[in-house]
Amino acid sequence: MKIFELRGRNVASSKNGKMIVRGRLINNKLSQDYYKFVLPILEGMKDDILAELEHVELPVHFHFYYYRKDRRHFDYANVV
Repeated sequence: MKIFELRGRNVASSKNGKMIVRGRLINNKLSQDYYKFVLPILEGMKDDILAELEHVELPVHFHFYYYRKDRRHFDYANVV
């Protein structure tokens, strides 16, 4: 199993990073900037990821771990 790391920015909250524009719910500026940052990197890793998947039996489970430099108030919502 190979681990692919993506570093460089705090992960934007897609749940809390929404805003309403002209009656539509879209990502806020911070989330949009994060996706613009991360998508080219993931596309560059695509060949490596697909090569790893050739040797794996289906179904495949992906796990994502997100690390944030700062703590937000919603990080502690389910502590109890």
